[in-house]
Amino acid sequence: MNRLLKLNGFWLKIIAYFFMTIDHLGKILYVFAGKMPDPDLAFQLGDIFSKIGRITFPLIVFLIVEGVIHTKNFWKYLLRIGIIALVIMIFQILAFYLYDSSISSFSSPFIDLVFIALTIYFINRKDKLSWLAILPAAYIILCFVVDVYSRNNLNVTIHWLPFYLRCDYSLIGLLLGVGFYFAKKLSEKYIYVDNNSEDNNDSKMYQQTISNMLSIGVIVIVTLLVFFSGIIKNGNIAPLDIYQSSIQTWMITAFLPILFYNGKRGYNAKWFQYGSYLYFPVHIIILFGIFYLIFGL
Repeated sequence: MNRLLKLNGFWLKIIAYFFMTIDHLGKILYVFAGKMPDPDLAFQLGDIFSKIGRITFPLIVFLIVEGVIHTKNFWKYLLRIGIIALVIMIFQILAFYLYDSSISSFSSPFIDLVFIALTIYFINRKDKLSWLAILPAAYIILCFVVDVYSRNNLNVTIHWLPFYLRCDYSLIGLLLGVGFYFAKKLSEKYIYVDNNSEDNNDSKMYQQTISNMLSIGVIVIVTLLVFFSGIIKNGNIAPLDIYQSSIQTWMITAFLPILFYNGKRGYNAKWFQYGSYLYFPVHIIILFGIFYLIFGL
């Protein structure tokens, strides 16, 4: 199994961004479907692309947890995420009020990532400030409660917490982040690695394999929670149809790249670091611009 750990952080990021692009292409098809020659086909493709793209968020959260644990300067790391979150928020506000309210379907995972990163950072401190992890976690839970209330009261608009300030993945992101963190820490606690030994690579790979398997277990558990919450409607249990249940259940596909993760950072030049953060808003603007030029307002 150890020899199969061929994917480093660089490749996990490439995989995540590739499927994120497919996901957002699906959302843009939703927005422009009414202006396309075959709206039904556009909606069907959008649905397929969005499901394929569910692999992205667990991978991004997984990488965020790795980043928080290994970064030398957490606040600089958080600042980069926060700046992109702010840029995307400004784009969402402008697009929502100046173009089309359906732009709210373009949720920003960066709000989630900021608060997940803060939660993991304070948990990982293991000192008297660790209790502060409650604060970002509480905000994520608040977003979850507001989202549930909004979905069940469609005629009510909650102005004090608009969509661009919410953690869109809310409880899913929090459970994944905390789960990935403890998966890593449990593997480190129970699988001993002698860092002073010259021949410790096998031990490290074994430890990483256990961490990966525990992380996959986290994905499976969270996916099952999402699935069973999705089939309960108005107190009734709907038929067990995975394809028609909550779209988020498709995030279980993230288990495959994580299975082959070797725990190494991989290529991480400065241009790639900053390009990774900028890719999210830039690729959406490019895709949106292409569709706008072809189909107009």
